[in-house]
Amino acid sequence: MCRLLGVLANETRDFGLCLQSAPRSLAALSTENPDGWGIAVWAPAPGWLLRKQPACAQRDVSFAEVATQSRGQALVAHVRQRTVGQATHDNTHPFQSGRWIFAHNGTIDEVDYLRSRVSPERRANVRGGTDSELLFAFLLTRLDADNLGDVPSNGATDLAVADAVDELARHPTFGSYNFVLCDGETLYAQRRGRTLFVLERNEDGGKTIALVASEPATHEPWRSLADGALVHCRRAHPMRWHTLRY
Repeated sequence: MCRLLGVLANETRDFGLCLQSAPRSLAALSTENPDGWGIAVWAPAPGWLLRKQPACAQRDVSFAEVATQSRGQALVAHVRQRTVGQATHDNTHPFQSGRWIFAHNGTIDEVDYLRSRVSPERRANVRGGTDSELLFAFLLTRLDADNLGDVPSNGATDLAVADAVDELARHPTFGSYNFVLCDGETLYAQRRGRTLFVLERNEDGGKTIALVASEPATHEPWRSLADGALVHCRRAHPMRWHTLRY
């Protein structure tokens, strides 16, 4: 099943609440998703810091240490219940390639089609055996085609990600592929076949934060995305979730 979490903030903040302390934190959800945990945190310097282990977060002392120390302006985190691929470090989410971090929830049925749409260069960089990492490679291939793979996200990136999602949607038997994709400045989230919720929080002093999760982590008024929706949030004031595709 897996559970994923994405956060974007307009200034540096601690992520311990949603990772460990909230009623439905990733630590709490990991007892049902025990096959790995990963936390990727972005700050202007040094960029992404990624820690992950093929172990149950709730039972792993290192998860608590990383969660307590996680502080930045963007977060992508995941707890895994494996379906494709063994519980190994290479198969543990999130996955990173350069400026991009990715996590996936679901099972892809048309793996051969997906593999056929991945460039040889991106295929060579796939380290594990999951359908999730292959989906990441597919999205990166689409960004590479428009020379967007290594540049800050922008309007052209929005269109490329939306076009990639449209291509997958034309295959009704493709499977389920909720995902989050982030470069530290923009957070994309897609719902297809699994639950996915978003929240915008405005705090004192102009602080804003946007969150996306497989299920509401807190008792706040999270909003369920429509199945098939692709949304994104870019760091700006005020930060808002914007729908790119329904």
